[in-house]
Amino acid sequence: MQIPAYSMQPIKLDFIKRDESLWFDNIDKIYSGEFTKDNLNFLDKDKTSCFLDYTAASNIDIRNVLLMYDTIYITLPIKDKNELLFNKFFTKENLFYLIEKNRLKIINIQPEERLNTDILKEAYQIKPNSVVNRRALSLLSVADLYEINKNSVFNDIEVQNSLYEIAQKLSKKHNFEIKEVMDFINWPKQALRESFERFNTNGTWAYGYIGVNKILESSFNKILKRDLSLEFTMTAQNIHLANALGATLFPSFIYDKNGNPQSFEGPYANVVGNLLNFYKYANKQTLNSFNDIEDFKLNKEPLIYPIEIFGVDTLIPIEEFEQYTSSSAIRNGLNVLFNRLANIPIEKRQKEIETYNNKIIEYQSINKRKLLLSEGINDIIGGVIPSILSGNIIPLIIFGIFNSNVFKGIISRSDFFKEVEHSVNDLNNYIDAKQGKLSDIDILSQISRVAKLR
Repeated sequence: MQIPAYSMQPIKLDFIKRDESLWFDNIDKIYSGEFTKDNLNFLDKDKTSCFLDYTAASNIDIRNVLLMYDTIYITLPIKDKNELLFNKFFTKENLFYLIEKNRLKIINIQPEERLNTDILKEAYQIKPNSVVNRRALSLLSVADLYEINKNSVFNDIEVQNSLYEIAQKLSKKHNFEIKEVMDFINWPKQALRESFERFNTNGTWAYGYIGVNKILESSFNKILKRDLSLEFTMTAQNIHLANALGATLFPSFIYDKNGNPQSFEGPYANVVGNLLNFYKYANKQTLNSFNDIEDFKLNKEPLIYPIEIFGVDTLIPIEEFEQYTSSSAIRNGLNVLFNRLANIPIEKRQKEIETYNNKIIEYQSINKRKLLLSEGINDIIGGVIPSILSGNIIPLIIFGIFNSNVFKGIISRSDFFKEVEHSVNDLNNYIDAKQGKLSDIDILSQISRVAKLR
C-alpha cells in the first residue's frame, strides 16, 4: 500500500501535508540520532496508552480502556463500517469530547480517502496533534527501530561470538540451521537498513516485510508444518506499531454465532509482542531484570480482554464516565490490577474477582457509617475521603474538591484550572506517597458507579 506525495493525494488535508514535511525534514536526523521519539508531539512517554484498531473488525468498548489508560490511540473504521465504533452508547460527539480532554488520538494506517474525512477534519480542528498520518507513524517506527538497534545487546561482539558457538553445538544435536540464529541476532540491524525504503513507500505496512514476524515465520512453519506467513504478515503492523507507541494492543475481533468475541489477531500478536519486547529490553542494563520479571512471557495463559474483567455501565454518558477516570492514580491502579488478573489462571482469576466484589460492598457499607456527610458534601468531595480515612484532613478535602465533578464542571474550561491542574496532580502524588498507594479495593470502590469486575 504505497504512500503518494501530498501533491498526488486524492484528498488534501492539512495534517497530511504537515506529516509529509515531518517525515522528509527529519528522516536523516533519525539515523544520526539527532531526532528521537521524544521529538514527536503526539507521543508522551510518561503517559500510559493503548491501541484499539476498529478498521474492519470490532474492538472493546472504549469505556473499558478509559478506566486504565491515559491516552487511547484508535484507528477509525473504513467508511462503510462506522457501526464498528459508533453506536447509541458511543457517538461521534463522544469521540470529539475525548479528543478535547486529551484522552484520545486518531492514527491513520489507511489512506485518508478510505476513512470518514469529516471526522478527521473536526478532530484536527479540536486538537491538531490528535490526528496522525502514515508519514508521522513511519517516522515513529524508524525512530523506534533506531533505539532498539542502538541499545541491542547483540551489538557486543563477544555476545555475538558466544551465541554463534552455542548455535553451532545445538545445530548438530537438534538439526536446525545456524542461519536462523544469525537472523535472530542481526534482526535489529537488518530491519534498520531496510527501514527507509520500506517505510517511505509502504508506511507502517512495512512491518509485514521487515518486522520480527519474519524471524518467527520460518520457525513456526517448520514446527507446525503449516505456512503461517500470511497470518504473521497481516498481524505484524498493529503489534509493532503499538510497541513503538509504548501502548498496549487490544486485538480486534469478530463475534461468533454465540456472541462470543473471537480474535484472529490475538495469538499472533502475543507471540510477536513477546519477541519484540525481548529485543526492546535486550540490553546489558535491563536484560537480567527482564528475564526475572517477564520470564519472556512464555506462559500459556490465553489472551483476555478487559471486557471480560470490567463490566461497564454504557448508559452513563461518556462525559460523566470520563470524569470518574480522570485521576491518573485511579487509572494506574486499575492498569496494574488488570495486568495482574490477566496473568493468573482463569479459575483463580474468577475467585479473586468474586472476592473483590464482595469486599467492595463491605467496604462501601463501612465507610457510609463512618462518614456522616450530607449528599451535597459527599458529591463535592467525590469519594476521596472514604478512600483515605487517616492523616491530615485538610489536604484531603482540597484534593477532593479539585477532583470533584462539581468543581470540574464549573472551571474545567478556565485558564485558572489549566494552571493549577498540574499542581493538583502533584498533590495527588504527594498524598499517595504519604498515605501509601490506594489499595485495589479503594480504587474499585471509587469507580463502582460506572464499572465493576466481572
